[in-house]
Amino acid sequence: MKKLLFLICLFELLIFNFAFSDIHYVSQTGTSEYPYISWETAADSIMQAMRAADPGDTVMVGAGDYYPDTTIVMKDSVSLIGAGMDSTKIYGSPNILNLIILANWSVIKGFHILANGSDLCIWENVAHTPEPVEVIENNRITGGDGLYLGDASTIIRNNIITDANRGISLSFGYDYKISNNTFLQNRYAIYFGPTEARVEITNNVVDGTHKYSFTPLYLVANWDSTLVVNNIIYGGETWGIYCYCYAPVVIRNNTVTYSGSSPLYISGGIFVRADQSVLINNIVTYREGKAFDVDAGSVKLAYNNCWMNGEDYFIQSDSVDSIGNISVDPMFVDSLDFHLQKYSPCVDAGDPDLKDPDSTRSDIGAYGGSMGQSYAYLDLPPKPPDSLEASFDSVAITLSWRGNTEADLSHYVVYKDTLFNFEPDTFKIIGIVSKDTTFFKDFDWELGRTYYYKVSAYDLTGNESSFSEELEITATDVPFTDEIKIDIKKVKLAQNYPNPFNPTTVIYYYLPDIGYQPAEVELTIYNILGSKVRTLVKERQHSGEYRVTWDGKDDEGKDLSSGVYFYRLRVSGIPFVEGKKMVLIR
Repeated sequence: MKKLLFLICLFELLIFNFAFSDIHYVSQTGTSEYPYISWETAADSIMQAMRAADPGDTVMVGAGDYYPDTTIVMKDSVSLIGAGMDSTKIYGSPNILNLIILANWSVIKGFHILANGSDLCIWENVAHTPEPVEVIENNRITGGDGLYLGDASTIIRNNIITDANRGISLSFGYDYKISNNTFLQNRYAIYFGPTEARVEITNNVVDGTHKYSFTPLYLVANWDSTLVVNNIIYGGETWGIYCYCYAPVVIRNNTVTYSGSSPLYISGGIFVRADQSVLINNIVTYREGKAFDVDAGSVKLAYNNCWMNGEDYFIQSDSVDSIGNISVDPMFVDSLDFHLQKYSPCVDAGDPDLKDPDSTRSDIGAYGGSMGQSYAYLDLPPKPPDSLEASFDSVAITLSWRGNTEADLSHYVVYKDTLFNFEPDTFKIIGIVSKDTTFFKDFDWELGRTYYYKVSAYDLTGNESSFSEELEITATDVPFTDEIKIDIKKVKLAQNYPNPFNPTTVIYYYLPDIGYQPAEVELTIYNILGSKVRTLVKERQHSGEYRVTWDGKDDEGKDLSSGVYFYRLRVSGIPFVEGKKMVLIR
């Protein structure tokens, strides 16, 4: 009964204080008249206004740069509010160890806080209590050790924390809710342990690509629950998420991608040493080492996507639930936007027991699950084919490129011209290649001429990618025999007629007189993939004009389908190979 009366009295006291709370102003243009309750009479230092404040009051700091000569020590239940992280800046110095010291029920909002030589930007020094006594939001915090928190429950949200040794350090405490923050170029974004706190790390973006970035999320020795959900983590020299705890952890719907740049480490994705942990709906891509390294008695490791890592899974566990894991291109919007495209195989592929905000099955990755986002999936074109190369022999110029990996890829289109930096259009198409093929043979060329090639990719809805880099080829080094030197212009290969055709077409060619021995002549038909489908002529022939009819059939007498075909004429003893394109229409 006495305890109840005490709590009622405390509640009434707090209500009384807040009902009569004041705002104390800080400005570089005020008259500094106590108790600083207007902009005209504003204090010229933050600590002056803080000394005048009572519980429930607010210290309002105007725009400008502030250089305190001592630590800013907050009071219980006082809010410290700036004009915005781009407007109100507080600079530390080497003479100030801790720039700001928190108190019970502290609020800090709207500042750019720069260590500038101080060890810590914000330090917590409050009684051990389970209440959410501190709120740190909408600030930019730069340098030193950003925030050191312990012995209290804290909400940290919507901050930008940059260039710190440890962006946030946690120790002891009760509840930490770290959400919607952006961490840039820190050695550690979040570092905690030992602690007995309930930790929730949700919807944060961590850029660990700085050369000194070690492990973005370093979570060690927690005896209570740890929840890591809907975060984007890229970079980090060792692990994206390192978790060695004494209670189960939940790591769900995160995207961990790209490795760091240090030659000293092989960066992995997610490292977990915690029994009965749950690791689901995560995307881990482009890590040089292991995507997952899990050592636990039992673990649920399911509905994850591992793509282009050094090794996907390294598991030491007595019991593993590993259903639903995939290894496919997640099809991000781009290299820094990790939303999924419309036909990504990660859409609606997560744990079926979890739902997205639109009540559909959870996506895999950082925007899926109940704490994710509803957004419009973009139907984007494929990436442009890259690594375009060429080789050639006496028959064909062979183009090759690295294959695309999009799930909705349909085919490739090959373009050719004799002009540098040409603009591809339908008249310059020389081939259409299936999605499973990454080469094309061009038989339509002449020795000594220069050709330019580009390749694009199409998806199933008809979107065309940007074009590949232009490839220049001059056909001068083809290994022809030079024992008999005859002007190649004396050999003539005419365009077939009619073209397009159905069902037959006629091919004309002329052979010069090369001597007593007739030439070995080969006239062959190839499909668009470069596969030979018909040999029309393969014999010795004397000089003269020839005409050959092709009936649109292959060597087995079967009708070929509509499409682009190429015919090639080879003449032995003459440095001549030429090909031309024709179109069969059924």
